[in-house]
Amino acid sequence: MLGTEGYIEVRKYADVAVKKAGNNLFIVDRKEARYIDCNNLTLPFGAQFVADIVNRTHVAQDQAQCLLAAELVIKAQMKAQVAHLKA
Repeated sequence: MLGTEGYIEVRKYADVAVKKAGNNLFIVDRKEARYIDCNNLTLPFGAQFVADIVNRTHVAQDQAQCLLAAELVIKAQMKAQVAHLKA
């Protein structure tokens, strides 16, 4: 994810800078570059999302967020252009 002040990069399988196995998070801004090893982190979103579907709750993501995400995806698809590659 690239912004005007820096970027966030997730490397699932490889990290050429630290030589660790994967699940690496890099946060870079104008002040510093930070590395976070994410191998032992608990990520609750997936389980919360499934529970939301089963229980009809809104813990992981509320309905407004879901609808906005769907709207942005549809708008992006409508504006997308197909790249014609020459072999």
